Amino acid sequence: YGIEDWQMGGGPVFNARLAELLESDAIRVLPLAALVIVSVLMLSTRSPTTALLILVPLTLSLLWLGGSMGVMGVPVSIMSLAIAPLVIGIGVDDGVHLLASWNRSGGDLREVFAETGVALLVTTLTTVAAFGALVTADTKGLVLFGWQAALALTFCLVATLFVLPPLCQRFLD
Repeated sequence: YGIEDWQMGGGPVFNARLAELLESDAIRVLPLAALVIVSVLMLSTRSPTTALLILVPLTLSLLWLGGSMGVMGVPVSIMSLAIAPLVIGIGVDDGVHLLASWNRSGGDLREVFAETGVALLVTTLTTVAAFGALVTADTKGLVLFGWQAALALTFCLVATLFVLPPLCQRFLD
């Protein structure tokens, strides 16, 4: 047997192959998820503008997370790809709740924040705390996953509370 006939095995090779497969799947699956989410939002809100506004915090959160990872030299990994569905779920939920409150209150920001502000804060910050606790783990992958998830969700909350309301005032009033 020549060296070209040898095959490598073990944990590192398995992990590298798994990462390769998951990344290729993510490239195919994430755009499909985005298309389905946009379609559901457009059908449920009956407004392309409202549907796109709901997605602003989510989009900003993922962009800010990617930028933060780039600045800190953290590469995209299997663990970072696993954060996307989590952030999509929380980000869309927060946007839907804020816009539903916006519609009920007629765009009165005081009423919007009185009605849903505390709920958004509590639900998102408890999830941030749960994922943030992972930063105390001994496993580097869990630590990275914990801080990335906590940071992405924090970005989502900030964008929902501080970016989305002015956009609603601009495009929905």
